[in-house]
Amino acid sequence: MIKKFHYFIGIFLLGVLIFNFGVGNTVSDDDDNDGVDDDFEELNKRTIDVSSGTEEFTINSSLRKGEKIDVIEIDVECDSGGLSVEFSYNSENNTQEIELEFNIIFVSIVEYNDTNEDGMYNDSIGGDDWVQEVPLDDFQDVNYTTEVISANSSLHYFIINTTDGIFTAYFYVVEEFAIVNSSLITPTQIKIDIEINNFNYENSSSRLALKIEIESDVDYEEEEQTEDENYGFSTDEEWLTTTMNDTTGFFSWAKTAEVDEGTKNVSISNGTSVGEEEIIYINYPRGTHIYHDPKVGVAGVLKSVELRQEDKKSEKSTIKSTLVLTIVYVLAAILIIGGSIAATSIYYYDRRKKSAKYFDYYGKKGFEEAIGSERSSSSILKDLNRKSYLIQIFKEENALEKISELNDMNLTAISNDFMEIIDQFDWEEDDKEEFIKEMLALTPKERKAILDEMKEKS
Repeated sequence: MIKKFHYFIGIFLLGVLIFNFGVGNTVSDDDDNDGVDDDFEELNKRTIDVSSGTEEFTINSSLRKGEKIDVIEIDVECDSGGLSVEFSYNSENNTQEIELEFNIIFVSIVEYNDTNEDGMYNDSIGGDDWVQEVPLDDFQDVNYTTEVISANSSLHYFIINTTDGIFTAYFYVVEEFAIVNSSLITPTQIKIDIEINNFNYENSSSRLALKIEIESDVDYEEEEQTEDENYGFSTDEEWLTTTMNDTTGFFSWAKTAEVDEGTKNVSISNGTSVGEEEIIYINYPRGTHIYHDPKVGVAGVLKSVELRQEDKKSEKSTIKSTLVLTIVYVLAAILIIGGSIAATSIYYYDRRKKSAKYFDYYGKKGFEEAIGSERSSSSILKDLNRKSYLIQIFKEENALEKISELNDMNLTAISNDFMEIIDQFDWEEDDKEEFIKEMLALTPKERKAILDEMKEKS
């Protein structure tokens, strides 16, 4: 009878778990399923006017709502000088006028031998062996189409090919947030998919680099995380930024490209600059078909940015709480189903960062000296063996089954402050994990004594 009761309660908890997990992950206020809050999206919708010719097109994008005068202009030209993307942003309010301008030019495709095998082209004297350079100077007519995103918004789509068909650029501009080819595009940027197809290699082991000129009155800087990554719109990106009048323009790219139906890493190298023109190379692994997706745009102008960031912090906190609750429900259900088990032991931490400080590993004697005579080393070691076994079973594939087989477990909670202190030290190999195992055998007072001693000696 008792076993049946435990089984019933376990099934009930599992049902509650599934319900909570489903409800907790439901996206609210996102009718178009693009992962962007509808109110935030509505505030940032833009109206786009396009003028398109055979060798160029111009995009004028203005914010639809509010009193702010806000205009993005993108001029794209393809001629003997390459494929040029000139980006400008203008904004006016009661006190000042903000203006930002910069230019990105796709110049040529360089074939080279990577002599030092670093995956990047070096055009300086004594650098990599140059094989050939194919200029991007002869293009077919611009192809322009539109696609409806919603009842009052459109996607504007342009294709520019070289006459030999080797190089193609696909341009996407949207009036509201939209997912295109599995990527989210914001209304304050232009997405440029680059395709290199059937390049005529002259060397059997060479690689390719796309040569790009960047023109700006202000130097470019490379930063770690893009705006889209900060918002959670994308991952694994890099970018160069230029800032004028507190307004930031950017040229960004994915860290990987599709090369012959596989995903390969992309690297960036700096070239020899001339005057105010900065040269960079996007380096691709050798392949017959290469597909990559850079973006050009303006950062920091989306409306209600601060509110959006706070929403994301709240969302992350909710997800984390749901995850912890999920783990508790699963363990509780399994323990009840498995029999009359006294309690649950949970070991959880989520911060894994290194520092420059060095930790002199303690060992048994050091532990006993640090905590004094309140507990003997034999008592500590006895608990260490038991705690180590508990942690080990969490690593195995059948961990949950083994948990249900245990009849005597203790609950040990570790605070974030504890993990922050642990992460201050530089750990080698498995020392960090072994140290945490040992600390789990101590009382909170004993753990504090050890940590205080470590901090004094560091």
